[in-house]
Amino acid sequence: MSNAICPMPLGEIFRDILGKEKETNPVKKLYDDAFKADIGRWIASCAVIGLAAGIISKNPGHEMLAASAYNLAVGSLHFFVFKIPVSPQGLNNPKPPMWCNLILGISSAMWLAALIVVFVMRENIDAYEDSSLEKRRTGFVGEISTGAVAMLDNLAIACGCFGICSFLFCVYQ
Repeated sequence: MSNAICPMPLGEIFRDILGKEKETNPVKKLYDDAFKADIGRWIASCAVIGLAAGIISKNPGHEMLAASAYNLAVGSLHFFVFKIPVSPQGLNNPKPPMWCNLILGISSAMWLAALIVVFVMRENIDAYEDSSLEKRRTGFVGEISTGAVAMLDNLAIACGCFGICSFLFCVYQ
């Protein structure tokens, strides 16, 4: 599988540089794919940390503050738990240990709760409620401008989307 930009796939390039042969063991391939999904979850966790911190820095309402704090906590937990060292239970049993499945189940539930909370609380931004026609004409809603409210909304949507990515990586593993 080559194309005009890269005549040789990157996997083959790294395999040639490192002197490794192509992996033929299907169990090893599955564990390698799970490791790649773990790297993707880690990258999405980094994005959630930054976006949740951005939401907190904008002084949102209490509900949005709680939702972004929960997302920050879940992202931070998954940032430091980069890779769970997993190998098959034995030569005859290719399944991962039971504790690994338990941790992945808890991790998936945490990410699912995080993305639901941030999307639900996004609808309850306090600045939308306190407005009058006079303040709207000047471009201000409450104490902050409408641009800051839109930015807070965009940060919440992006944080939720990266939460979805992390959840899907957990499910894939």
